[in-house]
Amino acid sequence: MDRTSLPTGGVPPCAGRPFVLLIFGAPGSGKTTLARGLAAELRLPCLHRDDFWIGLLGTHLNPQAATSAPPSSQATTSAFIDTLVSMLSGGVSCIGDDNISVRDAAHLERLLAVSRVLLIHTSAANSEERYERRLRTDPVAS
Repeated sequence: MDRTSLPTGGVPPCAGRPFVLLIFGAPGSGKTTLARGLAAELRLPCLHRDDFWIGLLGTHLNPQAATSAPPSSQATTSAFIDTLVSMLSGGVSCIGDDNISVRDAAHLERLLAVSRVLLIHTSAANSEERYERRLRTDPVAS
């Protein structure tokens, strides 16, 4: 395989700017499921905003941390967007799973400054039920 080809299922090489597929929707609507499937099929790195919250939570709950308060939505979104911008600025196309940042024009403008952005909205008739089930089975989610 030469440097310009990818195995079947990968993203074909393309000239120009990197891209981000930013998946958003209500909790339980299938964002993470779709993001994981696309990442596997396209062989792209995938970032989940929820993972940033969990990472920040681990930092805040550390006994040496200055505060034991849970991370704010703003802090989580900032860390998520900063990481996406860093990857995209380095030329790395990726997938982002989020339900907050697409509502903020400033976040989208930052992404558009360094990449092409494709927004994908998910919805599911039973999203509330799926979300409630996740809260019951995942102690970190609650």
